[in-house]
Amino acid sequence: MLKVIIRKNIVIVIILVLILSACNKDEALIQDTSLSTTPVSIVAETASPSVETSSNTVIAPTAIPEIQLESVDNGRPWYMRVDTYNQLVSVYALDENEEYTRLINQFMCSAGRRDNYTKKVFQILNDEDRYRWKFFETFGGGYCEYVTRIYKPFLFHSMMFETKNEDTLMVETYEALTFPDSHGCMRLMPQDAKWVYDNCIEGTYVEIVDDIQSPDLVQLYMPPPLIDDKYLPTHKPFGNERKVKAVVPNWDNFPSDGGWKYDPEVYG
Repeated sequence: MLKVIIRKNIVIVIILVLILSACNKDEALIQDTSLSTTPVSIVAETASPSVETSSNTVIAPTAIPEIQLESVDNGRPWYMRVDTYNQLVSVYALDENEEYTRLINQFMCSAGRRDNYTKKVFQILNDEDRYRWKFFETFGGGYCEYVTRIYKPFLFHSMMFETKNEDTLMVETYEALTFPDSHGCMRLMPQDAKWVYDNCIEGTYVEIVDDIQSPDLVQLYMPPPLIDDKYLPTHKPFGNERKVKAVVPNWDNFPSDGGWKYDPEVYG
């Protein structure tokens, strides 16, 4: 009987030992599992922001700079086409194929009258004959500003003023814009004359031509009414550059002198 009891106790002890051993293994397994997942959790938490930041950096919108016309590499040498029929000046820049398909500016002008018309020439601008203000002793006198010489007597400049002040506008020279009225020069709005003065650097091609009639285009560039019949209004500048059909200069006529005698005493 005693032996049986002893055996039962031994069996119970063995069972308890096995149970305790199994529990210890489960606890160790749980501990191992928690330890092994902890680094993964930490890595995920630290890596997530950097991945998100990298993603944001890649897809974040970037500000696109506006075209800087002052850049010497912006399709130069430019080609200026002065249309004395429609009284318009168009400025073209070269594209990647070195063709003049980029219209970068366009503005109204007032070229020479029939009795002193602007000769058809093809020349290159230089940086020597540029004046902030210029006085004309001939042709009734008066001042003009932002003067750039095209060739001999032909200039780009503003309409005329009585003094070196835009408040002294000679109204008739403003009202003549889009009509042939000058003595051969290209009169422009002051801001257009300044744009030429500042941006059309030495080496710019200038061709004076007669294009076909374009009444809609002329209407688009008609000057706005004067303020109080005497002050210059705000002039809306040309918008963004436009892609156009390639414009081909008449290289066979380059350079040309217009076939007249230049008298500096008269033209200055």
